[in-house]
Amino acid sequence: MGIVSGLIFVAAVPAPNEYYLLPATIAAGLVYDLVLYSGAGEYKAGAASKMRVLAGSGISGVAESITALSILTFVSGYQFILPVSVTNVNPVLIYWAIDLPLNAILSIVGTSIAVGFMLQRRRVAARESQEQSAGTNTPEHG
Repeated sequence: MGIVSGLIFVAAVPAPNEYYLLPATIAAGLVYDLVLYSGAGEYKAGAASKMRVLAGSGISGVAESITALSILTFVSGYQFILPVSVTNVNPVLIYWAIDLPLNAILSIVGTSIAVGFMLQRRRVAARESQEQSAGTNTPEHG
């Protein structure tokens, strides 16, 4: 799943320097899949667990950040430039310290929103199905 997601992302999202997107997306997908497999023993059971899906999202977000920032840090020669120099701390450390938790949080929030939409859609479909079956069991349709 991670490789497929990475290829789709690189093909569909225009970016000026996409050399780090494919490895970062593949790493995130592989870590997400591993989290869903772990503990539950099978992917289907892990995917059915809301907590495991949220954990997988957060952990895969961290894996994505580590991979992307490692590549960007290496390619830049450890020379990121902050827009405003506010401290004597190495800017690379600031980027790492901010990006890792932020990406995990955003991944969990995005997944929570998606899960909420999916659960709402499931409730609506169940209600419609229930209404349909109640309508076909009337004496008129007997």
